[in-house]
Amino acid sequence: MHNNTTLIKLIKYVCLIALLLIIILFTFINSHNKVKYERYVYTLESIEEKVNVIRDDYVSWKEYDANLAGNFFSYLKSLNFKSANTMDSEDIEEFTRILEELSTMDLKYWNPNQDTVLANYFYFSKEDLKSIFNIDFDSDVIINFSTGNIVAKNPITDKKLKKKIYRSYDSAIGKPLTIYTENSDKIFTAIDILENNGLTCKVKVYLKSDITDRIPKIDAIYYYEDDNYENRKKANDLKDYAYDSFENAAYFTVSRSGNYSFIAIDFNHVQYKKVDYEFALCNKPVLIEGMQGVYFDSNGEEHKISSEVDPNWYNYNKNNFVMANSKDTDGNYWVWVPRFKYLKQTDKNSIVFLRESSDIATSSKIYDNYKIHDSFKDDSLGFWVAKYQVGKTSQGQYQIRSLLKLDVDNKNNARMICKTFLNGNSNIDMMTIEQCDAIKMLANYKDLSIEKDNVYYSGGTPKQESLIDNGKYSSSGNISGVFDIDTSVDEMKLNENILNGRYRPSISIK
Repeated sequence: MHNNTTLIKLIKYVCLIALLLIIILFTFINSHNKVKYERYVYTLESIEEKVNVIRDDYVSWKEYDANLAGNFFSYLKSLNFKSANTMDSEDIEEFTRILEELSTMDLKYWNPNQDTVLANYFYFSKEDLKSIFNIDFDSDVIINFSTGNIVAKNPITDKKLKKKIYRSYDSAIGKPLTIYTENSDKIFTAIDILENNGLTCKVKVYLKSDITDRIPKIDAIYYYEDDNYENRKKANDLKDYAYDSFENAAYFTVSRSGNYSFIAIDFNHVQYKKVDYEFALCNKPVLIEGMQGVYFDSNGEEHKISSEVDPNWYNYNKNNFVMANSKDTDGNYWVWVPRFKYLKQTDKNSIVFLRESSDIATSSKIYDNYKIHDSFKDDSLGFWVAKYQVGKTSQGQYQIRSLLKLDVDNKNNARMICKTFLNGNSNIDMMTIEQCDAIKMLANYKDLSIEKDNVYYSGGTPKQESLIDNGKYSSSGNISGVFDIDTSVDEMKLNENILNGRYRPSISIK
C-alpha cells in the first residue's frame, strides 16, 4: 500500500513538472514569436524610413509628378537600383503571385493602378538591403517608391489578425506620400453647382489646377460640416453619389443646409487643398402664369434661365447672395423672397430657411427660439415682390423696371395701381409692412447695409445707367435684389401708404 502511494505521488510530480515544462515552452515559443514579429515589423519600418528619405528628397524637385512613374525610374536607375521586372523568372513569378494575392484584399494605401504592376517596383535582395540601407532582413523585398509600398518575399503571420504580413503598411507603419499640403495652390479641390432644386443641390467635386493639365486620379472625396473636421465622412454616403472615372469627378446631391468643406484625395494618398461652400437651401421660386425666370451675368446682361433648376438663377448663401428674378410678359421685374424664421439679436438678426410651408429648418440644427416671420404666417412658401417701385413711362404706362420716374402724383392710388399687374391676378396686392421688413431682415442677415438713393427714379439714380453700379441700393448688394426698399422721406413725401419703398406690388405663393 505504501509503495502504491509513493508511486501515485511520483506520477503527480512528473505530471506537474511536465505541465510546467509545457507552460515554459509555450511561453518561450510565444515570446520568441512575439520578438520575431516585432523584429520583422521594426525592420520593415526601418526600410520604410530609408525609403521615405529618398521619396521626400524627390518630391521636392520642381518637375515632380506623382502619376508619372517614369520619373521615378529615371531617378532610381541613376542610383543603380534594379527594376523588379528585370530579375530572374523565379523572383518575378513569386512576387507576381504575392501582388495578385494582395490585390484580392481590402488594403489601406494600395493603388490598384500602380501597386499591382511589378514593373513599378524596384528589387532589393537581402544583400542589397545590407549594402544600400545597412539593414539586415531575412527576405528579399520589392519597393514602389511612388506609393511607398514595400512588399516582402517571405511573410510573417500575425496570429491576432490571422493573416500573413507582406507589406509595411499592413503593420500600420510608414507614411503616405504627401506632396501638396493644405497651403498648396498647385492643385486644389473644386466644386460646381450643377442644379439648384431649392431644397436640394446637385453638385460636382473634382480636382483643378491653374498651372498644369495633368490632374491626378481621385481616389476618394471627403466632407465635413461647420468646421467639424473630426467628423469628416466619405462623400459616398451623400445622396445620388457617383464617380465618373472619365471626367475624374464625383457627383452627388446635398439635401441639408450648412457650411460644407470638401477634400479630394488621389490614389497616391495625396490630400489636396479643400474647398468650402455654404449651402443655403430654401423653397425654390414658383413661377406663375406670365412669369419667366431671368438672371443677370457679371456684366449686367439679362438671360433667361435654361430650366427651373438652373444654378445661375439664385443662391441665397452669404458668400454668393443672388436673389431669384423673373420677368412678366409686360416687361415687369420681380424678386423671390423664400420662407424663413428668425431670431432678433442686438447687432444682427439670424435667419434660417424653412422647408415648404412648415417650421422645419433646411439644416439639421434645432432652432426652438426662432419665430416664423409674419410675412409667411399664411403658410406661404414665399412671395414675389416688385424689383423696383412702380414708375411711369413717357407714354404714361405704369411699369416695374429701372430708371423710371416715380409717379408721386398718383401716390393716393398706389394700391389700386399695384393690383393691376400680372393681368390683375387675384392674389396680388400692395407690398405689406411685414413683407418690407422681411426683405430688410434678409439683407441684414447677409451683412448688407442698404443705402437711400434720395432721387425720384426707380433703381437708383439715372446718372448711373449701370444697375451693377447701383447695387448699393439693392437688398442683395447687387443687381439681383429688390431696389429702393429703403427710400428717403423726401423722395416719397409724407404719405403713409407708399413710404419706405412700399409703392410696389407683391404676391404670396402657397
